[in-house]
Amino acid sequence: MRKKVLSLVLAAALVMAFLPVLNAAGTGAPFQTEPMISAGYNHTVGLKSDGTVIAVGNNKDGQCNVSNWQNIVAVSAGDTHTVGLKADGTVVAVGRYDTGPYNMSSWQDVIAISAGSGYTVGLKSDGTVVKVGWDMKMNRDTDGVIRFYSFHVSDWQNIVAVSSKGDLIIGLKADGTVVTTGVDPYGRVQQRFYRHDIIAISAGNAYAVGLKADGTVVSAGDIPTPKVSDWKDIIAVSAGDDIAVALKADGTVVAAAGMGFVPYTLSGLLYWQNIIAVSAGSAHIVGLKADGTVVAVGDNQYGQCNVNGWNLMVNPPNPPQRKLGDVTGTGTVGASDIIAVKLHVSHIEPLTGAALLAADVDQNGSVDARDITALKLHVASIVSIW
Repeated sequence: MRKKVLSLVLAAALVMAFLPVLNAAGTGAPFQTEPMISAGYNHTVGLKSDGTVIAVGNNKDGQCNVSNWQNIVAVSAGDTHTVGLKADGTVVAVGRYDTGPYNMSSWQDVIAISAGSGYTVGLKSDGTVVKVGWDMKMNRDTDGVIRFYSFHVSDWQNIVAVSSKGDLIIGLKADGTVVTTGVDPYGRVQQRFYRHDIIAISAGNAYAVGLKADGTVVSAGDIPTPKVSDWKDIIAVSAGDDIAVALKADGTVVAAAGMGFVPYTLSGLLYWQNIIAVSAGSAHIVGLKADGTVVAVGDNQYGQCNVNGWNLMVNPPNPPQRKLGDVTGTGTVGASDIIAVKLHVSHIEPLTGAALLAADVDQNGSVDARDITALKLHVASIVSIW
């Protein structure tokens, strides 16, 4: 039974990965997507519900130059670059790694993205993974030995989620297991997460956290990882450079720091309520509230926490008004419109929205018997209401 529940959760996660792209492909309707936040090394990125993007913080390499992006369904903030996934499955980027060997203009059919340190990872709709950027990294591990680590994802299959930060890339497979590349000495992350019913992952800098199907969390890596073993009722996780953050089912947030994080930063999280998403950066944490506003705590040296005026929920434009008399929205005026107005006037089936506006044929601010008469004359071709 437990395996069946896990399979359903993973299937739902994969479907959710497709939803923003599929929903964005509507015909004629205003572009709408789910708001999203992403905390980078020293900058913060927000995806608005209308598919546009805003950013604050360090812009030395142009990583905040996202004001002209449109039709975006996901964003990811890396160390010095920002990546956006478009509704058509292509990817855009700004910052230090947006051109040359880091160019993603040829990517197609991408459903998820993750920006790391000097590289970017993309999950494709067929469960494979693509990457641009670093192929090799030298690292001095905690045992004092200098080792070289490769970043290769070309042989990954059946992946349903990807996450990267710093020197680690992690992929979640459909069966709840994980694969890693980059700095994962002795495969600690893979070993720790093995057979743990993982349903969500987040890579930190040389460590990772995994959310289990039962709402608990595990962590593993090459550094003293944040203590997360006592967390419960968790629905989302995010790993920063030296801190792990988790969103609870009640809309509150918990966090655990490693060796170098400033303790006072965590105290600000105690006042967070109604949170629906969290993201941990290098030394700051960002939260998205249910009303679309954004909160942040932590290091603000570059203004990466200046999100007080943000609201990522954008009201869609008013729908096109119907012609007068076209109460039912068919494009013409006929007997069905007369019946609809009669039912409204009789208080049987009240009209609302565009239908109510179209029913006010004489434009006097109310819908009554005079509008019914006008409709009858129009249908009989005696007097045109247009």
